[in-house]
Amino acid sequence: MIGVRLNTFNDNSGEPEQDANSALTELDKGLRSGKVGEQCEAIVRFPRLFEKYPFPILINSSFLKLADVFRMGNNFLRLWVLRVCQQSEKHLDKILNVDEFLRRVFSVLHSNDPVARALALRTLGAVAGIIPERQNVHHAIRRGLDSHDNVEVDAAIYATTRFAAHSNVFAVAMCNKLSDMVECESTGAERRAKLVRALRTVHGGAIRAEGVLKLLRSLLERFPSSSSVRAAITALTAIAADTVVHVPDQVELLLDIAMKDARSAVRRAALVGLRKLAEHAALWPAECIRQLVLCADTQHTHAMLCLEVMQILVQCPAVCAAAGSPPGGAASALRQYCGDAAVSADLRQAAVAAAVLTKIVVHCYEESLPVEGADLMLALESLVIATSFPSGQNNTKPLRMALQCLVQLSNAEPKVYAARTATVLGSQLQNCNWKYGGVRLASLLEALAALGGGTHCPESIAPAMPALLSALDSAAEQELDESNGGTSLVLLCTVIFQERAGKSLSCKINSAWEERVLSAVQTADGWTRYRVARAALRYGHHRLAADILKRLSEEAPSESAQRWLTALYRAAAADAKLIEEVYATYGMAARDPAAKAGACATALRRAARAVAAVATRYAAIARTAFHADDSTLRHLLISQHTYTQLSHFLDRITSSQPERSTELTTQEMKATTLEEMIALSASNAITKISTKLFDNPTTNPGITHRHLEAVLALVRACGGGAVWPRGVCAGRAGGALCRVSLTPAFRAPPAEHAATLPQSHKLALKLEGVVLPAVPLSKRQKQRQVKGVQITVTATPHPRTNEKTVELTNVPPILTAVQTVTPVRDFFSAQQLVSVNTAGLYTVAVEAAFVDEKGELWNTGPRTSIVIKAHEDPNSKGTVQNQRGRF
Repeated sequence: MIGVRLNTFNDNSGEPEQDANSALTELDKGLRSGKVGEQCEAIVRFPRLFEKYPFPILINSSFLKLADVFRMGNNFLRLWVLRVCQQSEKHLDKILNVDEFLRRVFSVLHSNDPVARALALRTLGAVAGIIPERQNVHHAIRRGLDSHDNVEVDAAIYATTRFAAHSNVFAVAMCNKLSDMVECESTGAERRAKLVRALRTVHGGAIRAEGVLKLLRSLLERFPSSSSVRAAITALTAIAADTVVHVPDQVELLLDIAMKDARSAVRRAALVGLRKLAEHAALWPAECIRQLVLCADTQHTHAMLCLEVMQILVQCPAVCAAAGSPPGGAASALRQYCGDAAVSADLRQAAVAAAVLTKIVVHCYEESLPVEGADLMLALESLVIATSFPSGQNNTKPLRMALQCLVQLSNAEPKVYAARTATVLGSQLQNCNWKYGGVRLASLLEALAALGGGTHCPESIAPAMPALLSALDSAAEQELDESNGGTSLVLLCTVIFQERAGKSLSCKINSAWEERVLSAVQTADGWTRYRVARAALRYGHHRLAADILKRLSEEAPSESAQRWLTALYRAAAADAKLIEEVYATYGMAARDPAAKAGACATALRRAARAVAAVATRYAAIARTAFHADDSTLRHLLISQHTYTQLSHFLDRITSSQPERSTELTTQEMKATTLEEMIALSASNAITKISTKLFDNPTTNPGITHRHLEAVLALVRACGGGAVWPRGVCAGRAGGALCRVSLTPAFRAPPAEHAATLPQSHKLALKLEGVVLPAVPLSKRQKQRQVKGVQITVTATPHPRTNEKTVELTNVPPILTAVQTVTPVRDFFSAQQLVSVNTAGLYTVAVEAAFVDEKGELWNTGPRTSIVIKAHEDPNSKGTVQNQRGRF
């Protein structure tokens, strides 16, 4: 049975959890109920139990109980057990008694009910991953294929597909069987289509696939019905994509079908297959791309599908390079067709064609290849304008695609296209009604925000500023439309924040614009104002954010919300005060810096150590943020870099041999967004100040007034580049990444230790853990994968003292063991032997750390510990004394 230790997890979620034993007992009562409804309710709750407690003992016990229900119950209960097996596939390999589970399910195959046998075959297929080479199951599947009952045959086909994906031996053995059934004249069209789909997984490798491909191609001529042909096309495409080496031949075949077959459904199936094979664009012959363009030019019904194929093809750099700069100098067929389609009356086709053309042009700009993008820019401008007129169709998607293309083109060549794009978007913004603009207004503002978030702000959005300020005044005069939830106002304020932040990097700006923003947001709801404050924090406008957050904290609907808003307000107000008062501090301290020169050396050294500690702390925070987005990680690394620079600068001033540090001169960080430009402004200022001070031949050694002026200027520069990372502004908490359980566990009071250990013995420490699912950051942010868990075990002796509270910070451990384990379906376990030399109390601590797919180590934790008591072994001591007594 499940031990109590399953409930000893260190969970920081704060939510009350049901004990694993209690949950399993409750479900077991439901399974034993005489009512079918209660049994079904218990069965469908098992997947949730597996996700919550994915331990082998619990899962093994649960599946054995489900197998009993499958063996003794009716077909309705068997169906739900089958669904549980299908939904819990990642936990199947934790079944310990596989033979017993298989025996209980396999017994149903001897039933006289064909439906029960079919459910048994499907259940065996669902668990094929843990029984791939069981010959009795293979024989049962083959026998099911020969059945005269259609339900049982369909179930056998499903099981064949599942087992073939896990067993190459079974796939090779069943290939001939399925081929004979497909070629049999008595096989119906619907059955043949299912068998053909099953052939996608039973080809058994690239060599065996040659025969399957030949069979499927022959079926195209022998059985020309629409369903058979479409099934054969799907199977051919899947096998070619799997083996890769057959992609060129399959592309030629599908293009031939798309050009010559008279049936629209067949042509569509061929183009859908080409869309899948477009992922292997590097293997496409150049002639096939020209044939695709010809097909799109002649098959107007499926022109949209052809454009989707082209959209995937241009993800390959080789295709973009060939289409952008052909050897002859003339425009390629692909680019010429997309250029004509980009000005089509069908806005959806025009948008996709413009996206294909944008990918080609942007690639050529990035690789410094000769290309001309004027025609593309004109087409995108026309598309944005055309979407403003009602055309009887939804213009939102074409508009957003066109705006994305404009942003990509502007980022690739900002000096040519950025200002022109801002002009177009600004003119369209003026034509939008602020109160009823809806999705179009939000899309235009989102594009401007994407444009302003780059490294060429504020020049990139300067032409749109009159329209933005006019929209800001309109927002202050009108009430917000509740349909868009204030998103347009948040985006509008974000673009203004970007322009002001970019402007402040080169000159000092007046703060009067903040009053216009405050008046625009004062009538908005609390959530909208909170989002505006977050945007202000991201771009360094801390005083404005503090004003908004102060009012929000006074209107908080709950105590927890008030605490969170008050904390944000105080942090923002502190940043604003720091930035504003640095100027006054600089003016007062600069009057007589030489008077402090005698006492400042020690203070500067102490400050250098403190700043170095801050840099180390930022590095440690970055190493713990496993699920943080890339922007937040970049901000943390920039902060670490800046404080390290500052520490080296102060050390160089107070050092007797002020030599240039090579560690930072070789490390360069380049900004990729406006936020990073603001964050890096302090680092750039430190570099300039250091170069001006130390590379000047007139600078005397020691601490002079020039050194102090440089320090003050440096502090002034560091106080003006504060921005809050995206993850902090969003209020995204880290939370627990995994939960661990130790055996032996802590005893209940009054015991002060978890276990006693004789010195001649070793303690067997067992760790079990679960990797928790990550909270989605965003649709665009790719989650890091946990490929390994590094377990560090340390044993630290307690100092001999009468105090109950023991600090072990400065006590070195006598044992440090490190091992890395690989999680299996989010579950991991490790064992370690712990031995000590002397008697006393010891703290045995276990700390977990994640290893991602790139092999990088993340100090995520958690850290859990137990106290053990080591004592002398009386038996061994007595034996030694007796032996001495004899002699």
